[in-house]
Amino acid sequence: MTVLVSAADTAGSQLGMTTEGSVDPRLALLEGQEAGDLLTQQGKTALQQAVQDLLGQQLKELNEPGEIKGVFFTEFVMQ
Repeated sequence: MTVLVSAADTAGSQLGMTTEGSVDPRLALLEGQEAGDLLTQQGKTALQQAVQDLLGQQLKELNEPGEIKGVFFTEFVMQ
């Protein structure tokens, strides 16, 4: 997955951080998806929007200026 971020360099790197022992909210979001939903373009688009919203919220919580401009799936593998 590729995320296009328009923000300070520190914000982009902080979006990738989690505290030890915590569950990464991005992983929790991905794990909560149903494979059948992701087989359709509508399902993939909904997931892109959910990831963008989640990262936008995290950016806001960091009190950093900027925005998430897009989320792009470079590879999509389901098990």
